[in-house]
Amino acid sequence: MATKHVADRMAQRQVSEEQIITAIMNGRIIEERPKQKPYPKCLIAGNVERKIAGVSFIMPLYIACALGDTLYLLSTYWERPRDWYRS
Repeated sequence: MATKHVADRMAQRQVSEEQIITAIMNGRIIEERPKQKPYPKCLIAGNVERKIAGVSFIMPLYIACALGDTLYLLSTYWERPRDWYRS
């Protein structure tokens, strides 16, 4: 389930549903936050095709998720979000 926030970020950052699905299916969890409330969160990174000025690149797409009774997509990024760096 996508939140309004992730839909807004997808539009802002020019990320397609296909890219998100590809990143989730072929990527991996690179960080977990099991104690987050109301649901545990994780950051997934997966390589996807991205076109910039008509040129195709393979780039990592980062997806912030929460897992409750369903998978909640929270946000998506082309660069690893700063608040997800381990200290």
